[in-house]
Amino acid sequence: MLDLNLNCVQNSSVANTGKRAQNRIDRSLAINEAALQILADEGIGGLTMHKVANRVECAVGTIYTYFPSKSVLLASLQVSAIEVLTTSFKEAKALWSEALSDLDCGEATQRVESMARMIAMARLFVAWPEIHPRDFDLLQMFLTTPGHSIDPDDLDPILPQVLTMIFDVSQFVEDTVQSGAIHRSEDPADDTLARTLRWAAGLDGSILIGGVSAPVESVNPEAFGVTQMVVQTTTEFLGSWGADSGEIAMALEAVKTAEDRKELLPVPS
Repeated sequence: MLDLNLNCVQNSSVANTGKRAQNRIDRSLAINEAALQILADEGIGGLTMHKVANRVECAVGTIYTYFPSKSVLLASLQVSAIEVLTTSFKEAKALWSEALSDLDCGEATQRVESMARMIAMARLFVAWPEIHPRDFDLLQMFLTTPGHSIDPDDLDPILPQVLTMIFDVSQFVEDTVQSGAIHRSEDPADDTLARTLRWAAGLDGSILIGGVSAPVESVNPEAFGVTQMVVQTTTEFLGSWGADSGEIAMALEAVKTAEDRKELLPVPS
């Protein structure tokens, strides 16, 4: 009987512990959701812990038991956004592997494939605002907001995520070098990482410009659409790095074929 009672107490303790843990997870998610809504409505400057507490209907002190500061909360949101985009990137890479598996351009196949992946990456980048609008907009908000929204001490969870994504994207540039599609520069200031960062800046700039040039795009979407701009930016980078124009054209055609087959972009969530 004593053993039975002990088992009941132990089982009850485990159940209570599991319930408390789940409640904490649910409250943390509610805080994140409330913070995201405030950011969408008022921007980073409008986010306060008091406003978050009001949204989730709890004492502000409760918020601080989950996130010791606004900076920590913002860092958590940024990590979550990066994780969403990283998952989307992995899904897209799997699609591209399938789409390009039967590519046949003779002896240029490997070169064309490596460039097609870069062009596909550009297309994914410009599609993120539609596929994952809140996560993409949040990262853009951090990039374009003056000042330091996150304390340096709170960046530790973010940096590994950012560096991993940069490395993954830079591998596309390196693969294009390895395939012989573009030349490797002897200038240390023009290595794979430098090229990746300049390319990413060009893509991001195209999206920012596209956001304020809607009237121009409506006149001629083929010339001024954001998709056209990011693709053109990518092909111009490839050309400046020594890629053959004919092979760039084949890479563009391969990406178009993947798009026609619905093998270019992940399904929006």
